[in-house]
Amino acid sequence: MFNDSNDYSFSAISQDNFINLYTSDLITPKTTNLPLTGSAVNLTLPTVNITTLDNLAAETLTGKPLNTGKFQVTRSGSTNTSLTVFYSRSGTALNNVDFNSLSGSVTIPAGQTNAIITVTPKDDSISESTETVIATLTAKTNYNLGSNIKGTVNIQDNDVSAKPTVSITATDSRAIETSGSQSPNTGQFQITRTGSTSAPLTVIYTMTGTATNGSDYDSLTGSVTIAAGQTSATITVKPKNDNWFENTETAVATLQTNTNYNLNTNKQATVSIKPYLEVNANQGDYEFLTRIISKNLISQYQTVDVDPASPGNEGILTPSGQIYKVVQYIDDLGTNLQIGGLISESGAPPVLAIGGLNVSTITDEMIDRLNVSSPGKQQFTDNQTSIKQFIDNANSFLTVNQLAQRVDLTGYSLGGAIAQQAASYFTSTNYLLGELVTFNSPGIAAIDVQPFRSANVRAVTHYVVNGDIVSLMGEKFIPGNYKLVSWDTPLNFDPETYAENIVTDKHNGSLTNQFYLANINKRSGVTIIDNFNGANFLSDPLFSYGIWEISIEDWSSFNIILTLNPELVDPALAFYLTDRGTLNNNRDAFVQLLKDFT
Repeated sequence: MFNDSNDYSFSAISQDNFINLYTSDLITPKTTNLPLTGSAVNLTLPTVNITTLDNLAAETLTGKPLNTGKFQVTRSGSTNTSLTVFYSRSGTALNNVDFNSLSGSVTIPAGQTNAIITVTPKDDSISESTETVIATLTAKTNYNLGSNIKGTVNIQDNDVSAKPTVSITATDSRAIETSGSQSPNTGQFQITRTGSTSAPLTVIYTMTGTATNGSDYDSLTGSVTIAAGQTSATITVKPKNDNWFENTETAVATLQTNTNYNLNTNKQATVSIKPYLEVNANQGDYEFLTRIISKNLISQYQTVDVDPASPGNEGILTPSGQIYKVVQYIDDLGTNLQIGGLISESGAPPVLAIGGLNVSTITDEMIDRLNVSSPGKQQFTDNQTSIKQFIDNANSFLTVNQLAQRVDLTGYSLGGAIAQQAASYFTSTNYLLGELVTFNSPGIAAIDVQPFRSANVRAVTHYVVNGDIVSLMGEKFIPGNYKLVSWDTPLNFDPETYAENIVTDKHNGSLTNQFYLANINKRSGVTIIDNFNGANFLSDPLFSYGIWEISIEDWSSFNIILTLNPELVDPALAFYLTDRGTLNNNRDAFVQLLKDFT
């Protein structure tokens, strides 16, 4: 009984395994059938799943048959009552924009096991790619989710133009000029089309940028054909090695309009052309450059035109095939030596090449420049501003052209001491340098070696010629590797001809083979020994040419000549040349003898 104004009564009668509930005759009879299992009521929830019956829909014009997509939602269990199932909508297509609005729920009627969700595309005038509608069942308390809870319908557009759409990208945006011995390093554009590929398609383009078509790279015609059955074609930018000194340039391809295709927004692309492919420095070239940098020789070796904007030849061709341009030239009138700031057109690092004293025009004043506690110190101080200017400008060149190289320093004879002074100073002020390479150089004062920071330079190499008096001078060398260069010079006790062998042959030779590294295969009996007695021995006060076990006849016989010919040279000279320490302790007396000898 209910405690209200109406009198209700209910009874339960088992009939065919169902409970039938009847109301009294005071109200309209209603029946609710609940399934029984034995004597208990079965309250198991239905399980729902979704499948895609038709996964492809399409926009259609007004008046044309609809092309819809369909999802089917199914349930398991009793179908005595209706069941409302809820779902979420996602995908690239927008609800009620790209297709008719879907409510987010669907009802499976009583007596049915499934219901249909229909995706009806909306027609618009926008050309667009295929879009997706994703329906995902969501959980509720009156059903369980099955294993298939997500379905997808694709909506195709009906506004695709009969014309293909073309676009361009730079698939390789960096090209590099290379020499004849190097493999070509090309850049590449790719032109792509959408739509039918049943016929070939010719696409028109123009080339602009700072690089000139046909001059800085192989000529491009301005059109490319995409073959039938293909969606793309490539345009290759192959740089020309023009031997011109220049910065990185650009080749810009821009697609042009045509009645046969439409243009995508990606209608322009750029390939950069670096001036050269980076290569390591050649130390034989550095010996060559330090020897010919003098003002009375350099013009003979400037044989390559590297600047089309100015008349004459500015480029220097080295024995290894590198081409350098002198971008800064320093003429130190006080010592009559020259310094060249050079940048390679063909891949080597920028280098500061410092020449040595011209022995043929040496004066007492020049000799006095060597008779100091630290050779090269005064010359570096006098030219420090100009040297710094070149290094800064070269570093800017490397940065602009995205090159990983550093500036190298190299010097011959007194120029080697200046290069060491520069390396010590600039590394101590946090400059990053490449290689320091000296030839027949004296050492410098120990106090000037001390500031050098080896972490700021990539490598140090000193070439010392057996018997070269200059390399016995100075207290220490910038630490690194050293190489002793020796010749099997025939013993000859004639002082004049032996001295000519020692000085002329080892330092000059004939014009065609005077450079011992660059032309080592042309010189007979040449031996190079690495770091004999240890890399630090070069700076040891006991360093002497007399201890070498190979080709020692040069130094030994030279000293014999000095001692046996007192009428030619003071015998004390042989004593002064015993080793580095002895020579530097008697520097003033030695220099006076040297003046008398010259």
